[in-house]
Amino acid sequence: MSHQILQIQSNQQITKYLIAGFAALITFFVFFPATQCSFTNWDDNFLVTQNPIIRDLSWNGIAKMFTSYSVNHYHPLVLCSYAIEYKLFGLSPYYFHLTNILLHSLNVFFISLLTQYISKNILIALFVGLVFGIHPLRVESVAWIAERKDVLSTFFMLLSFLCYIRFRSSKKSLLYLATLLLFFCSLLSKAMAVTLPLLFLLYDYYEDGKITKEQVINVLPLLALSLIFGIIAIFAQYSSGASPKDPSFNIIKSIFLVSYNIIFYCLKFFVPLNLVPMHPYPEIVGESYPLLFWLSPLVVGIIVYVLYRYFRSQRFIVFGFLFYVLSLLPVSQFIPVGKAYVADRFSYVPLFGIMLIVGYALFKLWESYRNRQWIWIIIGLIFGTFVYWGIGTRQQIDVWKTSTSLWSRVVQMSPRFAEGYCNLGTALAEEGKADDALANFNIAISFDPFDEEFYYNRGLLYLNTGNFEKAIEDFSSVITLNPQNVFAYVLRGDAYTKSGSYENAISDYEYILQYFPAVIDVRIKKLRALVASGNAKAALVEKNKLLSLGVSADSVSAIMLGNSK
Repeated sequence: MSHQILQIQSNQQITKYLIAGFAALITFFVFFPATQCSFTNWDDNFLVTQNPIIRDLSWNGIAKMFTSYSVNHYHPLVLCSYAIEYKLFGLSPYYFHLTNILLHSLNVFFISLLTQYISKNILIALFVGLVFGIHPLRVESVAWIAERKDVLSTFFMLLSFLCYIRFRSSKKSLLYLATLLLFFCSLLSKAMAVTLPLLFLLYDYYEDGKITKEQVINVLPLLALSLIFGIIAIFAQYSSGASPKDPSFNIIKSIFLVSYNIIFYCLKFFVPLNLVPMHPYPEIVGESYPLLFWLSPLVVGIIVYVLYRYFRSQRFIVFGFLFYVLSLLPVSQFIPVGKAYVADRFSYVPLFGIMLIVGYALFKLWESYRNRQWIWIIIGLIFGTFVYWGIGTRQQIDVWKTSTSLWSRVVQMSPRFAEGYCNLGTALAEEGKADDALANFNIAISFDPFDEEFYYNRGLLYLNTGNFEKAIEDFSSVITLNPQNVFAYVLRGDAYTKSGSYENAISDYEYILQYFPAVIDVRIKKLRALVASGNAKAALVEKNKLLSLGVSADSVSAIMLGNSK
């Protein structure tokens, strides 16, 4: 008898892993075309292609990753993963995308296992695993290399959750330490994991119907880590200028934003249409908020009332909804940052809660009506929905093929978003389409004539296409808008040099050198301008300064003779 019980348990374990593996395999197949996508100019350049930090895997290099912010975030483990890929494969986007897909597929595997622990049902686990894997809302987190932080943080987060579940039953200190360490790794990948200790308590309540003092004590060290990383995340966002441009934010509007976020992702889950990589604040693009935004607190209130009034005894449903809300809080814009008030990537973990509820409801439907003939129509519709989602995911992957396809989609959906046109212009310029790039820069400036970045990028285009007079005008506009933009002085100096206005070029280079006297590149530019202007005496002084900075005598002599490029 005991042997039979062990055999049944063994078969159940095998089935559990087979179900999870099947969902992960389907996910990998659906997302594999993303390996053909290139790097984009939306943070991929800052984090990978132009990031000197990931080119150094020495202890000093790793120390820099752990002691600096990158693109408004603190995510050193993400940088470490990029550095390893760069060391092994160089700057091949194929392998960076493949890593994201593998991590997402592993997350599907762990999500399926977690669902089986929660629901005790392999059918619900299969449904949730497949939905989590192939839903079109997943694309932004997987196909965008810069969003590695989503899939990597979730990888550690799910492992931590699974360890915590095992710790609950075994009370082994090693499992608790694993829970803590994996949670720490999750936070080092993305601060969105800060709510995980609350999710642990939610799971305790779901399983036991109460939260004990011992359980609270168990999560206190994790809550301390959450507090620390939450503060770091806020500093990272605001210290780098990611705060919103709209000055009208207040506590009331923040409540509306949180409520709207709760409704928005639910709607996109059920109707994943018109997906777009960037949803700029309406204030930025001169539009008004949708009607649902102003109704959202009322809608959320009704949902909460219905859950309390009719479903509070259904712990599974309550767990799913609270998981959704709690995990969404860090990205619900209660403390607004950035230019987007909603984003597909923000739903990566939170929608797991909604998937649980839908899976549970469908299973109850199957359980109650599986002997009815029309239940096969429902099963057919579910299968058709998966096929539709898979096709939608493949189509959404195409949006992320190149920077041009990405920003073309953004301006198509937000035709007054100035930054979208600027980024599209930059992508077109990199493809050698100067006229199209110029048209997009002009549109960006017409919508927002006070953004220095737009003039800077248009000036760079003019400089590279030989229109030095226009380049000088644009870099002068940048300096007017931001006198501290040292790069604009350097590039304006380059434009002056190429147009033969050497004295003005020298003046711009000298302005930089009075603040940064050891910048060799600028000193070389100044020396070339001095030589070209015929100012031999000043050129000799500059030559000696370069020699004192360690530039070789042969290199300096070549510049003096006009032979160095």
